Amino acid sequence: MPKGAETLLGRKPYTFVPILEVRPQDRRGIVPHNQFERGRFTGQLRLSLEVITPLHIGCGSFRLSQGKVAYGFYRRNGRPAIPGSSLKGAVRSLAEAASRSCATLPTRNCPRLEDALPRGAGKSCNDESACPSCRLFGFVHGRNGYRGRVV
Repeated sequence: MPKGAETLLGRKPYTFVPILEVRPQDRRGIVPHNQFERGRFTGQLRLSLEVITPLHIGCGSFRLSQGKVAYGFYRRNGRPAIPGSSLKGAVRSLAEAASRSCATLPTRNCPRLEDALPRGAGKSCNDESACPSCRLFGFVHGRNGYRGRVV
């Protein structure tokens, strides 16, 4: 049975994907943005998606229409759109699930979730010791941070 199946994670859709322990060798320092790291890859990630159920991405505005509240859609150039930051967040979630990456935020908001996470997953990242997802997508650490390599 996957780790977390008997906890709060048991209701999540990908319980069959094991959450891997974050080992010390999985964490290392970040590479500055003005450098490439030898032996590593660079490139582009192109995504296409198909919306198969109704989707609403709000912009925070609303109005009354026929006595009911109508919430505004996020738009770009007048057309409904999905912000790139939302797609980046979705891809990051998949990368975190597929790699030995940290998961610090959920445990602060829900201590019971900590039981479902493997050892090392709750350690926050910094410039000297960052997990694979934080090195790729960025992180905030105190008053500092790293913007990541995905833009």
